[in-house]
Amino acid sequence: AQTIIQKAKGAVQETKVVLANAETEQQRIQMAANALPRKELEDIRDQVLRLKSSLAAQMAELARAEQEAKLREQEIKDTQILAPFNATVTEIFIHKGESLRPIDTPILQLVGMDQLYAELRLPSNFVSKIQLRQTVKVQVEGDWLGRVGALDGYITYINPTVDAASRTFKVKVGIPSRGLVGPGMLVEAKFAP
Repeated sequence: AQTIIQKAKGAVQETKVVLANAETEQQRIQMAANALPRKELEDIRDQVLRLKSSLAAQMAELARAEQEAKLREQEIKDTQILAPFNATVTEIFIHKGESLRPIDTPILQLVGMDQLYAELRLPSNFVSKIQLRQTVKVQVEGDWLGRVGALDGYITYINPTVDAASRTFKVKVGIPSRGLVGPGMLVEAKFAP
């Protein structure tokens, strides 16, 4: 659409130049009207009228192209999906041409990379030994990050319910990402004594 606008603007500019030249020629011929044949004066008048008509048609085409571009821009706005937070797309669930049902069609999976967490299952006898905001040493993927792999995390969530089958409870440990840790990585957590 933008290319069509540029092409239409170029055509309008070209016609304006040709029209200006024709009008100048018409004025010159009118001043010397008595010395030149009448046919030459009529031809230049016809040329000026044709150019004015062509310019009007090109201006209408330019206006149509600009409207088309606005419609395309609105379509882009209407179909653009913006995350409500800073995130990375980790999986896309739909493909081009598929129909979507509002609300219940998952489109993609987003992962916020600013603040990751490790989900741990601890034995039930640890319930009384941990508390929110407690510091936890987290080693990411064994030697994945070398010495840098040991990060300081902190407990952000403690599920008070103990799983009856495994006798464990869930804890989330916030890990500062700093671009070094990714979703799905395994961690080893060490709690201070």
